[in-house]
Amino acid sequence: MAQQRGCRREEPGEHTVIEQISQLRAFEQAVPGAAITLARLTADDSTLRQRVHRREIGSASAWHAQRSLHLAGALAAVESDVVIDTTTRSVQDIASRLRAVVEWKR
Repeated sequence: MAQQRGCRREEPGEHTVIEQISQLRAFEQAVPGAAITLARLTADDSTLRQRVHRREIGSASAWHAQRSLHLAGALAAVESDVVIDTTTRSVQDIASRLRAVVEWKR
């Protein structure tokens, strides 16, 4: 079941895109003492476009592709704890890398 957070509904397992460091500070204040790891997943422009076009249909596809490219540029300016290029990696490989970085146990 979705939970209400502010004026936006978040579904279980939904990710959060942090576009500015001030947003990260809000998480740190909300969860004092938490060890927050900021991970940035990247891909080359061609791969981003292909992925968007596979998942988005209709006239919004072009908008989402442009938005993905814009976000990639904006997020590059945010200092991250880890950056993983996902262009040629499998989902399993990306998850394993992230798990190792944050030392999650199976």
